[in-house]
Amino acid sequence: MPTPPPRTWTAAPGCAQVLQRGGELNETGATRFTATLKHDRPLLNEVFWLNLIEVLAEITAPTLIVHGKADSLVT
Repeated sequence: MPTPPPRTWTAAPGCAQVLQRGGELNETGATRFTATLKHDRPLLNEVFWLNLIEVLAEITAPTLIVHGKADSLVT
């Protein structure tokens, strides 16, 4: 099996909003987006550099991605 080319890592959309909340992240270890949703440092460390389109293109198995429409944070 050939070795895949190295991934190109770029900052994900929305990173600027999270970076503006650096004080909150340093103080509490998480950034709160709503009253019920917060993201902690391990997740943010990964999502900042994940190029989702590129990663999804690497999936070769039949895949079903389901997302409901009741999510108030995703439009």
